[in-house]
Amino acid sequence: MFRQLYDRMNIHLKLMIGILLSLAVSVFVFFLCLFLVTQMLDLGKTSSERVQEELQSSSEQIQAFVNVHALSLESVQQLDLWLQEHENYSITIYDQNYNAVYYYNYSFNDDQYGETLDYRYYQDVLTIEGVDYQLELVLEVKTQSMILAVSVGLMVSGLLFGLLIFFITGLYARKLKILSNELDMMQSGFSDFKVSDFGRDEIGQLSHQINELIASLKKNQIDLEFSMQMNQELITNLSHDLRTPLTVLKGYLTLIEEKRYSDPQQLESFLKIASLKVSQISEMSNELFGFFASLSLKQENNIRFERLFVHAFTEAVTQMIRNDLFDCSAHLSITTPQSNRLAYINSNTFYLQRLISNVTSNIRKYADLDEAIAITFVSDGSSLLLTFTNRVNTSAHSNSSSGYGILACTKIMEIFKGSLNSVADSLHYQLTLRFPIDDVIQGENNDEV
Repeated sequence: MFRQLYDRMNIHLKLMIGILLSLAVSVFVFFLCLFLVTQMLDLGKTSSERVQEELQSSSEQIQAFVNVHALSLESVQQLDLWLQEHENYSITIYDQNYNAVYYYNYSFNDDQYGETLDYRYYQDVLTIEGVDYQLELVLEVKTQSMILAVSVGLMVSGLLFGLLIFFITGLYARKLKILSNELDMMQSGFSDFKVSDFGRDEIGQLSHQINELIASLKKNQIDLEFSMQMNQELITNLSHDLRTPLTVLKGYLTLIEEKRYSDPQQLESFLKIASLKVSQISEMSNELFGFFASLSLKQENNIRFERLFVHAFTEAVTQMIRNDLFDCSAHLSITTPQSNRLAYINSNTFYLQRLISNVTSNIRKYADLDEAIAITFVSDGSSLLLTFTNRVNTSAHSNSSSGYGILACTKIMEIFKGSLNSVADSLHYQLTLRFPIDDVIQGENNDEV
């Protein structure tokens, strides 16, 4: 659970948590170092009982030194010998009137860096030649400065904090390095390569976007290769389609030019065949013009769409169809959907008109106009389906369709983010155009719809 929660955090929050944890660990290490250093240097940790025992022992040693050396008040200065071996003591001897009869002040060397003094006092009775004197001892306990301990603690904890931050930032730097190396590999020619998944933070989102971009580029590359192949096939078919009627036309024109006909009736027959081939070439050139014009359509981002309610869209398309086929002898059976759904279609009048013009042009040329042409609008929830169903004209001329008009319609439907589907047999032909439908959001400004 914690792992899932951590993966959902962004980089800023992860870095903040990492810094706080590093700071907490560093503070703990600081106090740990402070404790260990003071223990190693015995800084201020000597107990009062231990100091008291040491002072009492020193007092007894002084008394023993006086007794052994039979010191008198005049020779008490020989205590300097004992004090030279105990440099951290200062001694004062007072008589009954509290007058100092002996004083030795040990000057502690305070030039040593980082050291201070902790003074401990002790009073006892010192007997010299049977006379009791008051002995005052001052023990100068050397203690290591807390500055040294704090300095060591800060240095160790600061170094640890820096290492932890370096480790945390290194994790993200490593991810970016891996991402950079993988992009370099892709740039070197590994087109099927995908970058690693780095979770859900900003770097992970970047890796997902890169993979989506790679997939999109790969799809575009496949589409481009397919388009190039289709264009090559188109050029090949175009050459064949044009060569056949041109060859026939040239042959008959040569016969007419050389007057290789037997009678006027045969000449008229040659002229009709030549005229028919000219018509075929003209129709083919018109279809090619429409197809190549569709290839030069603007990019979708540069096309201005207007939103039309579904019922308004069906009315506009119905009117376009009737206008294009107003002089056609075929009966049009148009069925529109009956729905109160508040939805719209993104439309562009210019390209919609070109689409309908291509469809109605094919109907004029290839449909049996003596039969009814069924046109239906059906909504399946996410799309509006516009279907044309007609009987095929079985004449030889009509069967010579090049298919360029349908290709142009397919290209236009891509602009509408829709699709085109056709089904044909020997007698009937059905063409279906799918237009996406979007629901109107409640509260949205619908003035443009």
